[in-house]
Amino acid sequence: MQIRFATIRDIPAIATICCENLASDEVFAYIYPYRDDFPDDHSFYWQERIRSDIFDPSVAVIVAEMAPEASISEPNEAGNIPTRVVSFATWKLTGPCKHGLQKMSWKMWAYSTIFRITAEIQSSLTHELCGLRRDAHQERRAEFWKFGDMLDSKYYGEKKFKCSYHLALLATAEPYQRRGAATALINWAVKNAEMDGAMVGTEPNLLAEKFYLNRGFSRVGEHFLVSEGDPSVKLKVPVLQYQHVTTV
Repeated sequence: MQIRFATIRDIPAIATICCENLASDEVFAYIYPYRDDFPDDHSFYWQERIRSDIFDPSVAVIVAEMAPEASISEPNEAGNIPTRVVSFATWKLTGPCKHGLQKMSWKMWAYSTIFRITAEIQSSLTHELCGLRRDAHQERRAEFWKFGDMLDSKYYGEKKFKCSYHLALLATAEPYQRRGAATALINWAVKNAEMDGAMVGTEPNLLAEKFYLNRGFSRVGEHFLVSEGDPSVKLKVPVLQYQHVTTV
């Protein structure tokens, strides 16, 4: 298994993992209730989100790459063993998290900046030309972003910690689940966060909470995403942290 930073050629694979494996997450099911009606829209907007994250200098998109079982010992004609992206994690970095940032030359930095600006323009044009996305419930999506801003303000940011690694997304392709890929992605952040003196945190769904608790996380808070349009909708969101550091 190889753990590495994602590149733009990984975008389709990561989007497929999102579409196929986040359906069981009740928060995502709540925000994107029309994803099965518009699967192409859903895939397209995941690719937009992932592209934006890859070129965001404050975000680390990390992938786990493995070889298919049948070809583990069978290199192709070029001498390369076929591999595929089987899991990914998106980490939002706050503060001087130098060990979690991808090291690049000035030339690569310039290319990355150009790609980021291009991605932002493309996203704006998409909204202007295509209108509102059809796979999402717009009011619920707006409520979710507002809810996320509240959590960021309360648990993350330089006002709370000198630096932090915030796990925003983690998913693994179903055939490769329970084979250590997600744990390796968590360990990548924990190792780098320890060198940076950073806090590591996340807000998993309730089904995944045990996975994190078994890997050194503890619950430090609990909040409810309540729909303004339908007060009967009340989704519990636990807040977990791997370690505590001195606040600033």
